[in-house]
Amino acid sequence: MMPINRRAADRYVLRMSLQYRTVGQWLPGYTIDISSRGLLLDVPDSLPAGSRLEVVMDWPGIYFGRKTVRLFLIGTVARVDARGTAVRMVRHEFREVAAKRKAAAVPTTIAARSAPMGA
Repeated sequence: MMPINRRAADRYVLRMSLQYRTVGQWLPGYTIDISSRGLLLDVPDSLPAGSRLEVVMDWPGIYFGRKTVRLFLIGTVARVDARGTAVRMVRHEFREVAAKRKAAAVPTTIAARSAPMGA
């Protein structure tokens, strides 16, 4: 008998590099899978459940006619287990990436352009 999928949104396997931070320095990581409500990450740190997390990654393919876009998101760590770090998305934003900025080592944060978390 197949297990019942109780997820509110379908998940898609997507292994992509990203940068993340809780505070301070940006660190490298990878997605394991992603949905419209969250993502499962492969990151070297063990992050406590409830932690606020910023994630930045280049988005594949064409998005509304733009060839290169970057996904900025803010989320909270839902859980950490043997599969990875599950993050619930709180806010996300796609931004076009200029050719000269694409190679930037440290991304711009979404928080600088957004309302406070509780708003």
